[in-house]
Amino acid sequence: AELYVEAARVFADGVERIFLTAYKAEPSMPEDLIVGSLIDFDGSLKPSYYAVKTMVMLLGDFEEAERLNPKTYRFRAGNLTIYLLWGETPKTLSGEALKVSMMGEAEMVRVEELRPEGEPYYIVVGSRKELEELQSRLGEIAPAGGVAVGLIWGKLPERGMKKPDVVLGQDSFEPDLPPSYTRRGLFRPGAIWFDGHFLLVGEYKFSNRILRYS
Repeated sequence: AELYVEAARVFADGVERIFLTAYKAEPSMPEDLIVGSLIDFDGSLKPSYYAVKTMVMLLGDFEEAERLNPKTYRFRAGNLTIYLLWGETPKTLSGEALKVSMMGEAEMVRVEELRPEGEPYYIVVGSRKELEELQSRLGEIAPAGGVAVGLIWGKLPERGMKKPDVVLGQDSFEPDLPPSYTRRGLFRPGAIWFDGHFLLVGEYKFSNRILRYS
């Protein structure tokens, strides 16, 4: 997904168009095209697939692009103003806005309540109606399905299905939430290890992350 973060940034430097080099990975492709493809050999969608879909939906019709500083870019598309951010939000922003992850996960937020994050994300400013419509459309492309959480019991239940004490990968016990490629979410966990102090969870399928829980 980081490749497409960079793609969004170059628009502010005057680039008018970008092109995909590979859509689906094929065994005969060079390694760099395989890494840059959006769909894996087995047909599963990579994080970059959702990053591209999100970028196209937000920035596909932008009319103006401006770099405010090395970690803040501003785009205008119709009545919407879209910021691509790393770290703190601009001090001139306040009120309600739509926060969108690079994977397309969207939530309504109060801008002044946001805290700096290490991962880039979008902030979309516009009327309440336009933001709700955009949030609904983004919900159709965000990742869905697949194992994306870990459940932890302080003591394994002897019978029946006792509610777990801790859930990893999401903020609640609500079922069927989409996988999340964020600091507190899990995308495709594939390995787990406990060293006596920390629980380490590794992801796979082009995620390249190891998350540490204490």
